[in-house]
Amino acid sequence: MAKKLKISWILLNVLLIVGVEVLFFSNYQRGQVQALGSGEQEFTILTPKAHPEAGEDWIVEFETKGKADLTIMPQDRPTIDDLEFISLTCNGQERTPQILENGIVFYPNWECPPAGEASERIGKVIHHVDVAGKHTLKFQFGDEIAYAYNEPDSITDTFTDETKIASKDQVVVSGGQVKLDEMPAGKTTVYVTTASISGNMGGRSGADSFCINHKPSNLPVSCHTIHAFISVDSDDEIRDMHGAGGWYDSDAPIYWWHNSNQTYNLLANNWAEMLDWNVETSQENGTGEAGRSWSGSYGDGSFYSGCEGWTTNSPLLNGTYAYGDRADWGWIFGGQISCDHTYLLRCICICD
Repeated sequence: MAKKLKISWILLNVLLIVGVEVLFFSNYQRGQVQALGSGEQEFTILTPKAHPEAGEDWIVEFETKGKADLTIMPQDRPTIDDLEFISLTCNGQERTPQILENGIVFYPNWECPPAGEASERIGKVIHHVDVAGKHTLKFQFGDEIAYAYNEPDSITDTFTDETKIASKDQVVVSGGQVKLDEMPAGKTTVYVTTASISGNMGGRSGADSFCINHKPSNLPVSCHTIHAFISVDSDDEIRDMHGAGGWYDSDAPIYWWHNSNQTYNLLANNWAEMLDWNVETSQENGTGEAGRSWSGSYGDGSFYSGCEGWTTNSPLLNGTYAYGDRADWGWIFGGQISCDHTYLLRCICICD
């Protein structure tokens, strides 16, 4: 009997020890999961598009959640040469980043917590624009990537001798200044991404980033000013992506880029013709891709529906898509479908 009691006591102790160890290990695992979860980052550019000219400041506001290295990188030589870094702040408090080669702004372990009772986590980077032109900054916060664009509507320069201007039909002369409307050179080009995406694109900046990260590998390297060819909301529509305040020339022809043939195929002779319900060539014939694409647009390029600004993949909300095999109104307005579907994305750029 005593022997049985001794064996039972030993077994009870073993079970208690194992139980404590299992409990400890379980709690340890939960601690590890929480630590990993706390390291998640979110990044949003609040002002992705701006129009400062020479002598003005370009201010990009952004919001971050979590902690990670923050890198702000000029994307081309004009952006490197034309901009001068001024400051980096979090909720109005100045931060001192490292300024690396080619104008790269680097801040290790960036974190911008809410200030006081405010819930905002607003970061702000300011560059002074020494020379007017098109500039692009790439922001990387951990694994999150987004872009900001400075694309002025015009270029202003000082010119005091107005008698030397042969014609003033295309320029504005005032107070000794000549203001030239700036329209981009090169081919206005539409291509289709190499991957599909749901209605949750991350808004305008996320959709633009998707276009950059999933462009055809043989798209000419000279192509720039890349944006998603979609309507986001009533303030950001395809019909307003051209002319004064837009990115592209109203009067220039628009081409499809055919990835397999590496050729340009005419989409429309100008912006107005592109949005008159018919185009010269369907997406399938123009690019080689027959699949549906997100558009967010009605036939005239106005906003129709877009998954809450392309920020959700909810099956209860809808986005507008376009057919790939149509050259009539269906080329841009095919209908609506729930945001959990994945479609291709059309992107527009300028190829010099």
